[in-house]
Amino acid sequence: MRSIAFPRFRNAEGFLVPVEFSVLPFEPKRLFYIKNVPYGAVRGNHAHKEGHQIIISVVGEFLLQAEQYSNCGSPEYYETLLNASDERIQNAFYAPPKTWLVLSAFSEGSVCLVLSSHTYDPEDYINERSEFKRLCHSV
Repeated sequence: MRSIAFPRFRNAEGFLVPVEFSVLPFEPKRLFYIKNVPYGAVRGNHAHKEGHQIIISVVGEFLLQAEQYSNCGSPEYYETLLNASDERIQNAFYAPPKTWLVLSAFSEGSVCLVLSSHTYDPEDYINERSEFKRLCHSV
């Protein structure tokens, strides 16, 4: 799990932010976006058994919190603000399998784009924290 800084090219006509799939840690099979998140709502709040994801702030900003367990069983926590327009702030995050993600504090009009390594499969989701911790400790 780590922040990703996609290059941002700025000129008088605005920003261009290319995402070269060849440099990603997986080949995307699905793309979806989240928008119109009501004030105070939380998205994510789950992990994936096998799926990798890259979470990108396309418009506005939101808070990303991640939790992952290392090989020795100790938790690693990560928190970052993903922001589409502030060049000093990261605009993307890579979440490997078994990373618990919580997205919150969405600014008005924000858009979150997600690149996923797998097509949608409800069996890949870990929706309960207790199950997430059990699976992570059994590795």
